[in-house]
Amino acid sequence: MASNYLKEEPDNQEDYSYSEYPDTSDEETELVDLESQTGDELSSLREDVAAWAVETKQTHSSVNKMLAILRKHGHNLPKDGRTLLQTPCFVDSKKKFQRAVVEILLEIRDEVKSLNQQGDIEDGGEQIRQLPLRTLEEAQRMSLEIDRHPNIKRSLIKQLSHLGRKDIKTCTRKILDRILHNDVQRKYNLLGGGRQGKKSLKKTAFFTVILESVRINFPTATEELVAASIGDHLKQAPARCGGRCTTRTSPC
Repeated sequence: MASNYLKEEPDNQEDYSYSEYPDTSDEETELVDLESQTGDELSSLREDVAAWAVETKQTHSSVNKMLAILRKHGHNLPKDGRTLLQTPCFVDSKKKFQRAVVEILLEIRDEVKSLNQQGDIEDGGEQIRQLPLRTLEEAQRMSLEIDRHPNIKRSLIKQLSHLGRKDIKTCTRKILDRILHNDVQRKYNLLGGGRQGKKSLKKTAFFTVILESVRINFPTATEELVAASIGDHLKQAPARCGGRCTTRTSPC
C-alpha cells in the first residue's frame, strides 16, 4: 500500500503544476491578431474616431483621452487629436469645402461688381450732367456726395479719364475745367488760405477724383506732379476771365 501511495504522489504534483500555469494560447492569438491589422483597417479606425469626434463635437482634451485609451489597448493611433483630424478623408473634405466656399465668393463678387457697374451709371449719370459746377455751393455739395457715395466717385473717374490724354499737365487741366467752372476755380487754390481766404481744393473729394482719373491714362503720375498742375491752373483762373467772371452765365 505504501508503494502504491508513493507512485501516485508524482502524478498529483504534475497536475498541480499544470494548473499553476494557465494556458496563454488565446492571449498570444489576440496579440498576433492586433499585430496583423492591415493599413486599411487602421485607416478606417482613424476615420471612425475622427468622425465621432467631429459629429459629437468633442473637445480636444476628450479626443486625446480617448486616443490614449485606444493606444493602451494596442491600437496604432496618434497621440494628439489634431493629428487625427488630418487623416486623408477629412483633409479632402476640408479642401472640397474650401473650394466650394471660394467659388461661391467669386460668384458673389461678380454679381456685386455687375451691380456696382449698373449703380455707377445710375448714381453718377446725374452728377456728370451737372458739370461743370458753377457755384461754390454746388461744388461743396458735390464734394460731400462723392465722399459719401463710392459709386458716384467711380463713375466720375471713369468718365473724366477720357479727357486730355496728351500729357499729365494737359490731362489734369482738362479734368479740372470739366469739374469746376472758372468762376468756381477762382475761389480755390491748392492748399487754401491766402489774402483772399480761398478754399483748399486738395481737401475736397475733387482732388482724389482728378488724381485717379489722370492715373488711368498715366499710371506713373505722382501726387506731387498732379497737385502742382492743379495749383498752377487755379492760379491762372482770374486771368482767364480778365478778373471779371462772376456770374453764373459767364461764357469764360
